[in-house]
Amino acid sequence: GQLAPMSDAASDDDETGGQGRDQDWDWDDDEASTFCATRDVLYHEKEHESTTACLNHCCNQYGWDLLALAKSLNLDIYGSIRLVNWLRRQVAQKRKDLEDDALIEYLKEPFKAGDRPALLDDDELLFPYLPDDPLLPALSSELNEDMGEGDAMQVAGEGGLESMETLQRENLRLREELKLQKELIEAAKVSVLAGDGDTDDDDGDDAPMADGAAAAAKEAERGVRRAEKGMKRSEKSYFDSYSKIGIHQEMLSDRTRTESYRDFLLRNPSLIKDKVVLDVGCGTGILCLFAAKAGAKLVIGIDMSDIIEDAREIVRANGLEDKIVLIKGKVEEVELPVTEVDVVVSEWMGYFLLYESMLDSVIYARDRYLKPGGVCMPDKCVMYLAAIDDAPRLDFWDNVYGFDMSTIKQKVRSRCLRDPMVEHYEQKQLLTDCTILKELDCQKLAVSELEFKAPFKVVAEVDGQCDALLSYFDVHFMTGCDNPVTFTTGPFGIPDDQTHWKQTTFYLEEGPRLRKGDAMEGEIDCRRARHNPRHLDITITWTHVPLNGPRGKTHYENYQLA
Repeated sequence: GQLAPMSDAASDDDETGGQGRDQDWDWDDDEASTFCATRDVLYHEKEHESTTACLNHCCNQYGWDLLALAKSLNLDIYGSIRLVNWLRRQVAQKRKDLEDDALIEYLKEPFKAGDRPALLDDDELLFPYLPDDPLLPALSSELNEDMGEGDAMQVAGEGGLESMETLQRENLRLREELKLQKELIEAAKVSVLAGDGDTDDDDGDDAPMADGAAAAAKEAERGVRRAEKGMKRSEKSYFDSYSKIGIHQEMLSDRTRTESYRDFLLRNPSLIKDKVVLDVGCGTGILCLFAAKAGAKLVIGIDMSDIIEDAREIVRANGLEDKIVLIKGKVEEVELPVTEVDVVVSEWMGYFLLYESMLDSVIYARDRYLKPGGVCMPDKCVMYLAAIDDAPRLDFWDNVYGFDMSTIKQKVRSRCLRDPMVEHYEQKQLLTDCTILKELDCQKLAVSELEFKAPFKVVAEVDGQCDALLSYFDVHFMTGCDNPVTFTTGPFGIPDDQTHWKQTTFYLEEGPRLRKGDAMEGEIDCRRARHNPRHLDITITWTHVPLNGPRGKTHYENYQLA
């Protein structure tokens, strides 16, 4: 997948900093000492003569005592490494957008609640962001115990040798494991073959294609079994989540979603009847069943999760084995029994439309298999943004059955500020118009366009306190359709009538009080998370522009949709 680019401040390290896990990490005990040149906390192109000098500069110049923070968290050697790598990554991503004070405040945010943040348990952060970074072990309580701040760093080169050697062994083990995973996946790609399905049957083209597809499915899955062994843990977790029946029941129970796809497939015979249809991420096979019912000549469903075994039983139970062929695997790694298809259809959308990055696979299938003049459906998605008042959620704690529980309110708000909320909202909570944030043309869209910066401006239609910015999306089936279909995931109608995608909201630290005619304008920067490209790092820059009065200050808000 496409990862977030490094900032200008870290551009000198692009060749190594962003790809530390693929570089050799040599642990030289002498270089780990106090007097090894250490890159600045906020400016990676600037070096200090030692880790001590670097940490002192951070404390004196930026007002942040990292040693005190580390002590309060009681970091071990691995916690120190995770924290430093997290700081390095965040600075590289946000440096170009934030001034020093704002950046420090952003970096401090996960630690303000006093709880141990989840990032300190993220094994992805064990891989060094900057090569040969002597700051990595410097915050360990094991190394700094019983020492003053001035001489704590000495331990990294002296008494911390055993910890460093332990870390070196663990690092080498992880590298060997990662190398083996890559080799297994490459081997799987080579082993994925398609069967030709020769037959003397005179019943037409359907049977040969189905036979060939079945052979392709068997051959493909030999490679899949190898690929599964080498799959990255986050990827395996993603596909495993779709093996559970509950998630499919939730999606199938979403009538707006499922009936919209059904209507597209059944009410547009000029696109579907006697055509070859490819369903990317077929799940239980519901879209395959609709396509077969609509008269498709051949329907091919692909899914990497184990739910495809249930889908095969469903296809057999409905007597559609001669029309539907299901292949387990990634569309990027299997060969289809046909060289091209007439229709690519997929229910790929995630929260905030782009969460989970499944659209990458759909784009690959479109470019690899869709014949000229074919359609990729849905063919258009439009993202919207609006400001909301969320008093019902935030004020709930002020009076709970007559008791004051407002002490929890700040914790709820702090959580909302760190992570986008995915919930159902009501139309009456909207304070502004709904402005278009981004339009995606799925017939032409490139993967590179899935990371974007988009300006926005919303204008208040009623007075109210703005607590958050709310995003939703509309989905369109239009190109070549006899009967176009559209549905929305917006906050319209009662929550029970809304879709399972709900809406994604970004709570603001200092949301403005809006009066009718006031505007909020700014920019959303959406990037794939470096540690997991299926997750999103989102920065929102916004300014309150009153209808009458001076323009407000610019605010920077950072979120991770994970």
